[in-house]
Amino acid sequence: MGSSGFLDSLRRWLDGEDAVGAAPATPVARSEWDDFFVLIAREVEAVMRREMFTPPGAATYLPVEYIVYLSREDDLQWQGRKREALGEGLRHVLSKRA
Repeated sequence: MGSSGFLDSLRRWLDGEDAVGAAPATPVARSEWDDFFVLIAREVEAVMRREMFTPPGAATYLPVEYIVYLSREDDLQWQGRKREALGEGLRHVLSKRA
C-alpha cells in the first residue's frame, strides 16, 4: 500500500468511516508503529478541536504548531528519518482534518 493509500485509510479510520462502511476484503494488520501514529494523531486532533474557534465574521482560528512530547523510550525509537516521517504524516493527516 502506498503512502497516499495508507494516509487515506488512516483518515477514514480516524473519521470512523471504516466502522460504518463495508469491511475490507482482506484484513490489514497494523503494526505497533501504525497504532502509535494513530494514537498521536487522535490526541493532537483532540487538542486542535478544543483550541479552534471562529470569531464573529472572521475565519476560524486553528493552532498551526503543536509540540508532541515522547517518553524516553519512544524518543529513542523515533529518530532520524522515522521521526521526520512521523511529523510529515501528522501534518498531512491533520491538515486534511482541519
